[in-house]
Amino acid sequence: MPDKEGAKRIAGNCWNIEGELREKWRQKIERLEKHLRGNWAPTEKDIEWLYQLFRVLQVGGAWLVSNGSVFRKTGRSTLELQIVTGTYKDGHITLVDDVDKIVVMTKIIGEGLGITVKLEPHTLEDSHTLSV
Repeated sequence: MPDKEGAKRIAGNCWNIEGELREKWRQKIERLEKHLRGNWAPTEKDIEWLYQLFRVLQVGGAWLVSNGSVFRKTGRSTLELQIVTGTYKDGHITLVDDVDKIVVMTKIIGEGLGITVKLEPHTLEDSHTLSV
């Protein structure tokens, strides 16, 4: 059953991101994207790295980010954020290792390469359950 924020435990320490919690995520990402677009530009190395990753990733293939978040290639020119890593408590998501910056930077770089990057994750994996 979802809590009042819209999160629903789906297994162990994994939560669906729904309702008010999804809206909070969107607002956070929109603010960060606006800030980064005015204050950051990808390097050639950043662009080449994403280009090479996307080129070899097959449709349906996943990119496991070092912080535990997961992007999946869902189409010939689409990358979709499916899992973010952090903690969820009392209606708030706390992300680990600048997850929000990493995903927004990926979106900005992807746009320049003609890649649509969707930043609507469905699942939050509690970082306390991850093993390195």
